[in-house]
Amino acid sequence: MTLVLSLATLALNAVPARRGVWRTATLSDGNTVRVELRGDEHLHYWQSADGRRFLPDGDGRFREIDTEAMGAMRRRAQVRREGVQTRRRAALRRVKTNQGLYEGNRRGLVILVEFADKSFQTANDKAFFTRVANELGFREGNFKGSVKDYFLAQSNGRFVLDFDVVGPVKLPNGYAYYGKNDGEGNEPHAVEMVKEACEAAADSVDFGRYDWDGDGYVDQVYVLYAGHGEADYGTGSVGTQGDDDVVWPHEWTISSATTVYDSRGLVQHMGKPLELDGVKVDTYACSNELDYAGKTAGVGTMCHEFTHCLGLPDFYDTSSQGSNFGMGDWDLMCSGSYNGDSYRPAGYTAYEKMVAGWLQPVELKADTLVADMKPMSEHGASYIIRNDGHDDEYYLVENRQRTGWDTALPGRGLLVTHVDYDEKIWFYNEVNTTGSSSYTKNNHQRLTIFHADNSTTYTSQQTDLYPYGQKDSLTATSVPAARLYHSNASGKKLMDGALLGIQQQGGGLMTFRFRANGASGGGTVVDPSTEVLLHETFDQCAGNGGNDNQFNGQVASAVFTPDLPGWTDYVHAYGGKQCARFGTSASVGSGMVTSPAFTLPGDTVALSFRAAGWDARRDGMQLLLTLNGGNARFVGSNATDTVLTMAKGQWEVYKFRLAGKGSASLTFSPSNRFFLDDVLVERPLATGIRAVERRPQDGLRNGRIYTLGGQYVGVDLQRLPHGVYIQDGRKVVR
Repeated sequence: MTLVLSLATLALNAVPARRGVWRTATLSDGNTVRVELRGDEHLHYWQSADGRRFLPDGDGRFREIDTEAMGAMRRRAQVRREGVQTRRRAALRRVKTNQGLYEGNRRGLVILVEFADKSFQTANDKAFFTRVANELGFREGNFKGSVKDYFLAQSNGRFVLDFDVVGPVKLPNGYAYYGKNDGEGNEPHAVEMVKEACEAAADSVDFGRYDWDGDGYVDQVYVLYAGHGEADYGTGSVGTQGDDDVVWPHEWTISSATTVYDSRGLVQHMGKPLELDGVKVDTYACSNELDYAGKTAGVGTMCHEFTHCLGLPDFYDTSSQGSNFGMGDWDLMCSGSYNGDSYRPAGYTAYEKMVAGWLQPVELKADTLVADMKPMSEHGASYIIRNDGHDDEYYLVENRQRTGWDTALPGRGLLVTHVDYDEKIWFYNEVNTTGSSSYTKNNHQRLTIFHADNSTTYTSQQTDLYPYGQKDSLTATSVPAARLYHSNASGKKLMDGALLGIQQQGGGLMTFRFRANGASGGGTVVDPSTEVLLHETFDQCAGNGGNDNQFNGQVASAVFTPDLPGWTDYVHAYGGKQCARFGTSASVGSGMVTSPAFTLPGDTVALSFRAAGWDARRDGMQLLLTLNGGNARFVGSNATDTVLTMAKGQWEVYKFRLAGKGSASLTFSPSNRFFLDDVLVERPLATGIRAVERRPQDGLRNGRIYTLGGQYVGVDLQRLPHGVYIQDGRKVVR
């Protein structure tokens, strides 16, 4: 048995589904469900609000696909990816060796394609699309610039791209022949559209003009086809039902799309490029004439797909889950291709300009004041901060303002991108896809932003950039913190440097300070403006439990890996999902733990942390918090300890005011097991925290005595066995 892995199955590079494309799907049992289009060309499906996923079954109805089937689809979508990726790797290597491939004047080819049953709208003729592709300052209807305008702006005039627009050519079949999905949502005949288009245009085109580097391969061919594209054509603002049989815009190679594999994924017949005019036509991209609302589509998809031809991968989550943020609307190669309804796609990031050879970021090593930093949309500088223990990991710092092609960004400010380059993961186009596949294992996003608001949702992108409220710094102890995936030269997973005092100036300019050697950790104050004395996030704990709303069962048993050294007095400490769990069910009081030391400054400071009780009947709910050293005491009671009542199976945030001077620490003594996260000691901000603080339980002076397990045992300490108890909110020893 053989199978042809279709273009859609193998396509690695495509525009993602437009967010908000909904339809009503009729299931095989006659019931209906509202579903949203998810994924991209090589793996797409429809998902309901409760997370169920569906595919059309070919007769107008939909069937649900389970997790196992989705995993199998993803594995098949990764078979034999080397074709286009090998070409991309070669292109990137040429850029890295400064061969100037993407500088100077270059010509691209656009072939207009009509189907037997679908033609371009009357106004959308060859002359019009020639203007869309090439006209400087193109303004007509909703258009705010041409494709040529876009690449001139990104390259600062170094890459002058002119397109030869030919056609339209009429293909022999209807659009549904080329775009119809098979049982797994793939389009087996889409590659035929490209081959037939090239052959139909051969008499009027010299394909040799588009071999930029003389390697015998055309560097790109772009097919613009009549009608809609599947990535955004569902129930939209015009209320149409959409059409699954239209082609999904994508980039791929003819040779890979026509390779035949057996059921085990082994090659039975290797596909070949199309040969015309003495050169090979292999890499191509394509997109649609009309958008979801029936308007002429903007330039966003064309700029996205052509950027693939320059060697760049996708920066959205290309997996079957699609849950990682990636680069959001800040990047053309994520969902930024849809900004401004695709008429104002996001400009290139500092990373993309650097890879294309159009920008050389300034490396920050010594203390530096960066003032009057211009936006990227106005050809401003960018800055790079490298992990001195791992050269392929670094931060890129850039100013993004709502000007030029960035007019439709969700916000403005300083964008800090965390890059952790891995050649194999880039090769397989899984940059921001986590988990294991047939080829890669990736446990974190490798090109994504620091969210100033500490929220990774798409709905909060307007507050992603710095500064945000009081947050004007990115340091080892800020939230989010300047973390690394690989140890630095000092053996710590913290960036050895800090961004401080980030300010938005007039005229769209930014100012910040870089402080070298700023990631000393261990509770030291990185920047006086942050006034952080101790901050432990437990983000390096890589288990389950706690932050995934699991608080019992087989959870939180991973290795305890705190951010900071100095956690002591614990016997049973484990890692949850970016949190810690202390204690066991077998031993009462086994969850005690003491924090690293920090220095109290002599005036009032704020303490906050999150805690949750283990959700089991035998586990207690009390947590004794003790202040050690530094003459530390709770403000308002002068007590050195207090008893808290935790909620089982639910996080609670606890906030206090402390006073003291000198070295101090915190001891947490639970009844049994408990979860702990986000322990923070800092000087209070100007707004204060009085309205939200918890007062120590100094009013509970009733003499009642409890075990550490929370059991009431009377009021006479002398009548009890020797041990540790809690009386009137204090720890006592008999």
